[in-house]
Amino acid sequence: MTVYARAFCRASNAPTLQQVVEWARSQDLELKVLGDADSLNRSDWREAQILYSPNRPPLHCALDWTQDPPHDRAEQEIAAFLERLQALEPSLETAHAIEHLQQTRFIVANRLDEEMEDEAFEASSLWLTYFEQFCDGLIQADGEGFYLTGELLVEEE
Repeated sequence: MTVYARAFCRASNAPTLQQVVEWARSQDLELKVLGDADSLNRSDWREAQILYSPNRPPLHCALDWTQDPPHDRAEQEIAAFLERLQALEPSLETAHAIEHLQQTRFIVANRLDEEMEDEAFEASSLWLTYFEQFCDGLIQADGEGFYLTGELLVEEE
């Protein structure tokens, strides 16, 4: 089964893949992004294959902007999560998540297979932490909920 972990980002600019890789290295995680050097230094990337360990399948990462026709995937995802959040009992945490989603400019989503090793989930988590810290992101993990600074903010039902 495939699961996703996402960062809903309010920043107006996305980082280059190289910036994220260098930050991960500063956090003691060696990541490599498949592609040529030119693609690593562009902030208009849309997809990336992230190698986190030899002999393991890469993580698939996608970046989708809101208001980016003809691709309205980000708008659809935001609408679906807003609907789910609005169905929950009102709370300050839920209100925070709703407000954040309403202000989201882009979504970074990592696709993971449940049978992947813990190492893949750890790499995905660190990759998304970059977006939380430097792109004003709010992290969401399928089957878990929304996270803020590593703490569960709103649990999925």
